Amino acid sequence: MLAEGLKASFLQAPDIDVLGVAFTGAEAIDMFVKHRPDVVILDLRLPDTSGEVLAEKLRAIDAGCRIVVLTSHAQSFHIARMLTIGVNAYLLKSCQFNEILQAVEAVAAGNSFFCNEAMLVMNQSSEQRSTVTKRELEVLKLIVAGLTNHEIADKLFISPLTVDSHRKNLLLKFNVRNTAALVGAATVQGYIE
Repeated sequence: MLAEGLKASFLQAPDIDVLGVAFTGAEAIDMFVKHRPDVVILDLRLPDTSGEVLAEKLRAIDAGCRIVVLTSHAQSFHIARMLTIGVNAYLLKSCQFNEILQAVEAVAAGNSFFCNEAMLVMNQSSEQRSTVTKRELEVLKLIVAGLTNHEIADKLFISPLTVDSHRKNLLLKFNVRNTAALVGAATVQGYIE
């Protein structure tokens, strides 16, 4: 219903053509390859795949594709993960159509867009986490560089267990579940350039 409602609303917007509506990841990839749209709007929950996997596949087909996420997932780790993948906009389904239209127009023009609620989630997450220590920042930068716990331990002259402890603390402080989301959140919050 949401997809059809959006389609009807977009058809009334000037300068926007709807090339298709897909209800599975497989359909979306087929349509993407066939039509090469300027902007793709996708949900994170699909019947045959996740929005994360689909976004990565679309990026593999066309690294320059512009992706707008429209989802009910308002957790900071979802936002951080999608930023890591390189989506151009993140919107919650509670947004008004005008905000969705603004996002599509911004992304089509080569800009990024985050709805007010998504920005609030990221700001609250940033405020709630404790300050990252100097050692945690060192570990974080080495994680971003792709080093394993053992390699980080050797480089910093600490034990792998200590590195693991720092890694877990970083996940907690950034309120994320995995390394990819950690890298995304740290980048968004200015810890990584």
